[in-house]
Amino acid sequence: MMLLTLGGFIAAAALLAMVFPSVIKTGNAIAADRASISEQSLQEIAVVNALSELDGSGIWQDTDSDTYFDVWAWVKNTGSVTIGDLTDLDVFVHGAGTSERIPHTTDTAGYPQWSASVVGGGTWVESSTLAITIHYSAAISADSYAVETVTSEGAGSLRFFEF
Repeated sequence: MMLLTLGGFIAAAALLAMVFPSVIKTGNAIAADRASISEQSLQEIAVVNALSELDGSGIWQDTDSDTYFDVWAWVKNTGSVTIGDLTDLDVFVHGAGTSERIPHTTDTAGYPQWSASVVGGGTWVESSTLAITIHYSAAISADSYAVETVTSEGAGSLRFFEF
């Protein structure tokens, strides 16, 4: 009887030795996923305004005299973390039946392209605003559009506008 009890303890210890590392690895993986999700949830943005160089009658007015048709969007960092490399931001313009990802100026020599700067300078810290300029080689038609921005961590925002 004592040999049976001793054998049971040995078998239980062997089973525990085999299962315990798996439990620890699973726990570590869950903790890492939770930390990643937590970081993503801290990063939030909101497109707060968008407009273009079309006047009230739909005629292009080159208001900044750069010879390009420009669309401007202002994006607020509403999260609680600094957002890093601005060139990793994805910028989209959606029109009637169309959707276009606009490349950053460092990714293309053609048009359209976008550039951005933090209002007031510096880095894109919480509560600061990013001013995005989308340059087109020619005016786009007066219509309803949406500007969408998405960070590399997946935080995104969409703003509808008309001109």
